[in-house]
Formats: sequence, structure tokens, C-alpha cells
Amino acid sequence: MRAIQFSTYLVFVTVLLLGYTQARAQSTSLEVLYQNTQNLAGEIAQLQTEAKALSGERQASLQLRITERQLELLTAFDTLSDRIVEEEAKDRAQTELKVKLAPQLLALGPLIKAAINRRLAAIDNLEQTHEVLSIIWMADYLEHNTFIDHAYLRLTQHAKNLADLQLDNAESTAYLHQALQQRAEVLAGQIALTQKELEANLHSLAASPDDAATQQTVKSLEDKQNITTDSLKNTVALLQENNLDAGRYKEILIKSTGDITADILDVNLLKRLSHAWLKNITDYALDNGAGLFFKIIVFLLILLVFHYLSRAGAKLLRKSLAKSTMPVSALMETMVVNLCRRMILLVGILLGLSQLGFSLAPILAGLGVAGFIIGFALQDTLGNFASGLMILIYRPYDVNDLIEAAGVQGRVQRMNLVSTTILTIDNQTLVIPNNKIWGDVIRNVTAQKHRRVDMVFGIGYSDDIEKAEKILKDILEVHPQVLSEPEYTVKLHTLNESSVDFIVRPWVETENYWDVYWDVTKSVKLRFDAEGISIPFPQRDIHIYQTEKTA
Repeated sequence: MRAIQFSTYLVFVTVLLLGYTQARAQSTSLEVLYQNTQNLAGEIAQLQTEAKALSGERQASLQLRITERQLELLTAFDTLSDRIVEEEAKDRAQTELKVKLAPQLLALGPLIKAAINRRLAAIDNLEQTHEVLSIIWMADYLEHNTFIDHAYLRLTQHAKNLADLQLDNAESTAYLHQALQQRAEVLAGQIALTQKELEANLHSLAASPDDAATQQTVKSLEDKQNITTDSLKNTVALLQENNLDAGRYKEILIKSTGDITADILDVNLLKRLSHAWLKNITDYALDNGAGLFFKIIVFLLILLVFHYLSRAGAKLLRKSLAKSTMPVSALMETMVVNLCRRMILLVGILLGLSQLGFSLAPILAGLGVAGFIIGFALQDTLGNFASGLMILIYRPYDVNDLIEAAGVQGRVQRMNLVSTTILTIDNQTLVIPNNKIWGDVIRNVTAQKHRRVDMVFGIGYSDDIEKAEKILKDILEVHPQVLSEPEYTVKLHTLNESSVDFIVRPWVETENYWDVYWDVTKSVKLRFDAEGISIPFPQRDIHIYQTEKTA
């Protein structure tokens, strides 16, 4: 119980201490914040005194550091101004501090303006100090633009602080509005000029792809364009924050970057973009419509001509293979003819694309690279391809052959270099990868013209063997589909447990195999029954022994 009371007391004391500390911090925070601003202002004054004693690059470098400190001072004043507004909202009078701050706050606007102007001048003078688009030039260009964007952001906050403290912000606001609109126009112009330079260098690079200097120039121009575009995005955001029209600059951003984001999109902009795109399409159609229409007609004519050429070439090749003395399977014939036809069509498509203005060299190079990547990714498919070639070369089966391979029995319907399609006896279509067929035993049932039918018939031990043999021979001799050559075989083969077995092996045409099998089996059953010859089945004799129980 005492422990609980002690814990409660400790929590109560802790809360009181935290409340006292927070109240103390609130009572002194304004003084601390104000002192921070004064310290920064003193550092800036000291740096300005030192800069007057310097000249040249050292003075310019120190001046840049001064502008950075001025932005820090502006941020400190923002924090202090927000704090004063909060205190006034709580009915805490801060009139004395506002009076002390007013001259300093009002003096900050001209200081930031001067810092921005120095940075803009530094950008204009970059060509005199560094080689254009060099690494140093690009670093300074990025640094200056980043500073300017931040300065305009701080200046926007400064104008808001003046309004919150009921100080005159008309001059700062007027300058800010004019400067933001002017900066947006300048950045938009720079984007347009850089884009033209970039397009010209890309055109030169297309003519000379291995030109290292042009490649570096293109990369530098793209980096510059990205920096300028980012600055325009920041400026557009500030224009919107100051309730200024930014529609035309949003349009430029979308056209230059291709990115349509929620923060730069509105209904009016969509209308303007739609009108601009429609106008561009209309102008292009008026300027190039006739030529483009003619190119499309030529493209379609080329495809049509090569379509008929592919059919004629396939027909001619099929006739040539049919007359060839070299034995060619139907599978290989179909494969070669289809490949020839597709190659002719591919040539036609490439020629048609060239008429539309497409360069064939990049397309062919892309096809080569894509083929390498696809081949590496589809190694199993390449195995099927190799197996398909081996099947075509060695021809273990052909179309319509009845085969047994990969655990499947059926007739071959068609084949390509990847798979073989088989129709099973019960009318199922199976597509089997070629490597599974080539890697297994292939049993071609219909490869030979003649086939032997193997049958076994049994008679009882008490039946006449000679009579049974004569009946079997008579059945084979009268059957029209049993061949005389090779000669059939009827022999007593096995003395089984319950029967005496004859083997009956007639030769037939392959397509008559099952007809002969079924006919002979039926005839044997009917003749044996008519002649009194039994067809035995397995039998067992069971002997039961009974023993008498003794008392």
C-alpha cells in the first residue's frame, strides 16, 4: 500500500515539475528567440565589415555566405513572429517586443531582394567564370537556383509574418508578385531554349551515335533541363500560394516533363492542354497529312504484295520439295514452308516500316538483343527447339503416324520446333514438348506397311489338337485381309495349367490390324463352338478330407 502511495506521489511531483518547466520555457522562449535573431544579425554585420576589406573572388565568396546567413535570420524571424502571434492570441501583450522587432523585420525584405539579385547576376555571369555545361558550371547553376527558390519561399513567409504582426507588407508583397512572375517567365524561356539545343544535339547524335562529345553534351543539357524544371515547379507552387495565375507555366511543365500530377493539374489547365494538343494535331495533319496518307498507302501495298509473295513462295517451295529426290517428311515440309512464308512476311514488314520513316538499324539491333535475352531466359524452349530439329532430321515419325512416346499413344497431327500435337485414340488433343519425346523411346506403330497380328487361343486337354490346328488355318486362309506373304504362323505353343495354347500370327496391312484381330477372334469362337472344341478357363480341384474324432 505504501509503495502505491509513494508511486502516486512521485507521479504527481513529476507532473508538477514538467508543468513548471514548460511554463518557464514559454515565458522565456520569446526572449531566447529574440536573442537568437540579434546574434545572427550581429554575425551578418561582422561578415559585411570583413567583406568590405576584401576584393575579387574572396569578396564574392564571402558575400554568398552573407546571403545564406540572411536566410537563416529570416527563418529565425519567422519563428519569432509566429510565437508573438500565438502569445497575442492568448491575450498576452507583446507590444514592446513588436516595436523592437518592427524596424528589423521591415529591413529584412530589401536584404533578401538584394541577395536574390546577386544570385541572379551570378547565374548570368557563369559563362564568364566557367565553361558552359562543365561540372563546375552545373554545380554553381544548381546551387544558385536552389538558393533563389529558397529565398522566394522565405520572402513569401516574411510577407505573411508582416501581415500577421499588422505591419506594412505592401512593398514586400508587390516585389514578390512581380519577381515570381518574372522568374517564371525566365525559367520557361530557359526550358524552351535548352529543349531546342537538346533536340539539335540528339539529331547530331542520331547521325553519329559514337560521338562521345555529343553524348556528354546531351547528358549535361538534360541535367540543366532538370534543374530548371525543378525551379519552375517551385515557382509555380509559390505563384499558387500568392493567388497568382500559374496555368501557362503548368502547361509548360507538362509539355517539358510529360508528368501530369495532381498538384499542377486543374480544369482550366486541362482545357488549355486539350486546345493545344488539338491544335498541334490539326496543324500536323494539315502540314503532313498528304505525305503521311501516301506513306500509309505504300505501307499497306507493301504488306499486301509480300502477303501474296509469301503464299506464292510457299506454294513453289512445296512443289519443289515434292519433286525432290531427297526424302522429306511431311513434318519437315510443313516446317520449312511455314518458316519461308514467315520470313518473306517479316521482310515485307521491315520494308514497310522503312517507308514510314522508321530506321531499320535500331529495329534489327533491338531484335538481336531481344533474341539473345529471350534465348537466355527460355533455355528449356531452346532444348525443345534442338529436339525438334533432331526429330525433323532423323524422322522417327510423320504426320498421321500412330506413335507411342512420352507415355502417350496417338496419331501425330502436327509439329513445330517446340512441340508435337498428338490426337489420342479416345480423341484427346495432347501437346507434348519435343525434348520429352526425343529423350524417350519412340514407338512408331504405323511406320511399316505390314504388321503381324499376335493372338493366342487355348483348347482343352481332351480336345483334338490336329482338328483345332486345321480350324485355325482354315480361318486365316479364307480371311481376305490376311496376307499370303509373309506366311501366317499357327503352332502349338504352350501347355498351360488349364489349356493347350496355340499361337496364331497372321500378317496384314498396317491399317487392317484391328479388323483382322477382331474378325479372327470372333471366327475362332464360333468355329470352336460348332466343332465341339472347348475353350477352357482356369480350374482348381478341391479335395476335402474328414477325420473322425476319438473319444
